[in-house]
Amino acid sequence: MESNEFSVVSRRQFIVSAGLTAAAFGLTPSYLRAAPQTLVEKARQGGASAKITTQTLRGNVSALIGSGGNIGVLAGSDGKLIVDSGYLTSQKQIAEALASVSGDPIKHLINTHWHFDHTDGNEWLHSAGATIALKCYSPAHTDGDISVYFPEADVLHTGDTWWNGHFPFIDYSTGGNIEGMIKAAEANLAMVTDKTIVIPGHGPIGAKKELTGYRDVLVTIRDRVGALKKQGKSLDEVVATKPAAEYDAKWGTGFINGDFFTKLVYKGLA
Repeated sequence: MESNEFSVVSRRQFIVSAGLTAAAFGLTPSYLRAAPQTLVEKARQGGASAKITTQTLRGNVSALIGSGGNIGVLAGSDGKLIVDSGYLTSQKQIAEALASVSGDPIKHLINTHWHFDHTDGNEWLHSAGATIALKCYSPAHTDGDISVYFPEADVLHTGDTWWNGHFPFIDYSTGGNIEGMIKAAEANLAMVTDKTIVIPGHGPIGAKKELTGYRDVLVTIRDRVGALKKQGKSLDEVVATKPAAEYDAKWGTGFINGDFFTKLVYKGLA
């Protein structure tokens, strides 16, 4: 069910540590064909040595980058509000980074969705005197995505409905789909102005310009793949045409390259 209303709670309040990548309907690329638990543990091990970068954005809002998904921090008069919590194994580094952000101890936590790279640290973390607006999306990255907007600072945390500079992962195993990702991108664009600072789920902090470019990439590849699929082309035939090739050098630098993203898009189209 699609909702344009703001909510005060996350749809997911538990940690699920499986299926972020390898459960994606059998389209996992060769370098991700380990068991899901192996992938989770490998990610957590990397988190133990992660370098966390603190980026001050505007007002009392900052971002911590380097442990799983990007973490938003609102420093309020009654304590810090955290948006996503990164890997549990990075909590020492996260704690040190949080210490550099002014304000009282952590009082509140919001998760943009339930994937482990955004919720793993929940067991370590316990409104921070400011207004926040939570928006629930129809299925997009998963079946339970939200964004968090700090109106006083004009900062939007999109969660994994935006991957800045990377092809996004779409979790079809829990109801995500390419059309939903495009709708979420459109909804995010409708919420921002040229002055809004936007925290993506992954990638560098950005703004409306970068978010627009991301939306355009999704739409372009969706349209190319959709046209070929309507012609009766098989998955392999569509992948062979390289519909994402022009973006691969920039957008394919994460764990999802152009061919794999093409498969994700193909899966979600009639």
